[in-house]
Amino acid sequence: MNKPRLLLSLLLLAGSVRAQSPNRLPIIEGFSSATCAPCATWNAVYTPILDANAPNAEGSGEIAVLKFQMNWPGSGDPSYNTEVGTRRNFYGVSSIPDWKIDGDDNHGSQLQIDTYKNIPAKIEIAAAYTITGNTIDVNVAFTPLTNLGGGSRLYIALANKEYAYNGANGETEFHHVFRKMLPTASGISLSFLDSGITQTFHESYTYTINANPSQLSFDFWNDQIEVVVWVQKSNSKEVWNGAIGTQGVLGVAENDHDDFGMMIYPNPLQTRSVVAFDANGSDNIRIKIYNPLGQVVYAENLGKRTGRQRFPLKTTSFDAGMYYLEIVQGNRVASGVFQVVK
Repeated sequence: MNKPRLLLSLLLLAGSVRAQSPNRLPIIEGFSSATCAPCATWNAVYTPILDANAPNAEGSGEIAVLKFQMNWPGSGDPSYNTEVGTRRNFYGVSSIPDWKIDGDDNHGSQLQIDTYKNIPAKIEIAAAYTITGNTIDVNVAFTPLTNLGGGSRLYIALANKEYAYNGANGETEFHHVFRKMLPTASGISLSFLDSGITQTFHESYTYTINANPSQLSFDFWNDQIEVVVWVQKSNSKEVWNGAIGTQGVLGVAENDHDDFGMMIYPNPLQTRSVVAFDANGSDNIRIKIYNPLGQVVYAENLGKRTGRQRFPLKTTSFDAGMYYLEIVQGNRVASGVFQVVK
């Protein structure tokens, strides 16, 4: 076993090992209301399409979805608050339903989702969160893959995964509903996005759970909280890339030597992690994980692949401790260390 030459980078989550994930995580934003009849019609058609892409699923989600519930028509939706209004003004939304995908107009098709999945990402980004009592702490780290200049913002959004409510439009189930942006709906201004320069951010928020939130409040309907983060150009509305927050600790360490640009996140981790790396397609990719005794506890031949790879790795059967991960493709080698905590 080679001595690890990479001290890891970031974190996320996962299920079992699976095929290559998309280069980009599309950010899908919907403007809707429980008092809007056309919204109910749209949602009935589009929700199954979204669900087929594992929206906001930690470690396996292929898209991120946020619904901004408006205060019109009529009395509007109880989930409306001033930060929803800020996001509406950002896009100039004047009628609903109105949906966006990575800042562009969303036509509600799987084909469009697939198109955006396949757009090469311009940043690598990951997020992790912890909850202590009613306080959520979110950590974000991202690295531009090219120089993107200034004029962008980091957005950290909290949403309710789902809740029940009898809407005037006949809807009774609501999913991925936005509740709060950290620190505010204006996001975090980024003065520069330079290639290869990692930036990290931390935000904390103490929330209130209320089974019947009143309009304008930031209360959560329940404790099913989702975290979605993304970096977006303010003037063009282009989204550079996004990530689904995963429960755990986001660790960042120095890169010593690595032929793959490998990232492992989250790290430390409890049961699942994501390995991201660059492949050149010339040879089969082999991955191995060693325990502290030097024994191989996981091995997989991933075949030939090209481009940035991201796949989930399940570690539920691993004991607590330090592990070494090695990736080999031809004469290219990357190795790293991660910690499993129980």
